[in-house]
Amino acid sequence: MLFRLIPEVESHPDTDTEHTARLFKSSLFDTMKVKIELPAKAVKELHASVLKHDGYNFKVPGPFPGCIATIFSRPSEKIVYIEASPKFLTGQNVVGIEDAHQLTSEIITSALVRAGLSISQALAQRVEEGTYELLRADFVAHCDCGSPGRLHAVMLALRHLAVGTARDVSFYGVDTLYIGQHSRRKSLKIYNKGSELSVRPIPEGVPNRTKLTSKAQSLLRFEIVLRAEELKRLGRSDPKALTAEIARGFMQRQFDFVTRAGGIIPDLALASNLSRACQAKLRAWVLGDTSAFAGSPTTLASNRRQVLATTGIDVASPIDAETQRLAVMAVRDVLRDGVGFKAHPKRWEQLKKDAEAHGQGVLRE
Repeated sequence: MLFRLIPEVESHPDTDTEHTARLFKSSLFDTMKVKIELPAKAVKELHASVLKHDGYNFKVPGPFPGCIATIFSRPSEKIVYIEASPKFLTGQNVVGIEDAHQLTSEIITSALVRAGLSISQALAQRVEEGTYELLRADFVAHCDCGSPGRLHAVMLALRHLAVGTARDVSFYGVDTLYIGQHSRRKSLKIYNKGSELSVRPIPEGVPNRTKLTSKAQSLLRFEIVLRAEELKRLGRSDPKALTAEIARGFMQRQFDFVTRAGGIIPDLALASNLSRACQAKLRAWVLGDTSAFAGSPTTLASNRRQVLATTGIDVASPIDAETQRLAVMAVRDVLRDGVGFKAHPKRWEQLKKDAEAHGQGVLRE
């Protein structure tokens, strides 16, 4: 069975604690998009610049090749849209900060400066005060699975759990899972960070590039994307309103979801708490009767909710109860030890300084 890829190791409290302490912890805001009003002079300078652009999308190069910010601007409008990730500022997005206002203000300022635009005192003050609107905010947390093999096994387990449990599930190869990819409000992306860096490596010149790449080989990356509609609904369009505590809460709910909300490990022994009718249907389903819960959509949905809430077993899943149990235990054990929220503000400041030292100059091809 594929879940046996995760070795069953006898627990030793001392060594287990030491192993957990060595696991890499990192959480951060990643891609951010903002809407901000610029002075007419700055807009005019942007459209007169030699920046590469595709229509109204201007590409502003960062200190490292391929790490850009985009500025969408129409010549007749003062409102512009700026989007970038920490890669634009530091060349990497493995470590960073959990301060949405700080990150977006640094992206805005750096994008405008590197584009060669004038920044008035009034504009600088508005950026500092957070007088602009968040249109997208990606928050990231990593799960250090301990080894590439264990990461692969957990990824497979998550794929099985997502089937029949989540809506709008998409898979890309064996290393990437999307939940809600086509939603206009929010989505969750789970993927192998090491595999991503093998395709899009951290640029040469980024400090600790080798170490960060090595760490990433066992990292399962969780990215929750909050889009404009969701940010507005939650009252978090103000960059100062999207705090680290709020972002961590959003992510924790994703962890709870992928390990079955409510914390119930699938267990048939809990079936005695169901109604007699549901118990009979569940016994038939366990014995292989795929039509045991057949009926009207309303009845099926009601029975599914009751069984899932009581036993942790999803009768809409194509996999059996025992496999569900093993999957949940495998994922839960790794998430329990491997996930940790930790920003790296000191390292972030040093990475920014090193990036600027590496790539001086506003415009580079």
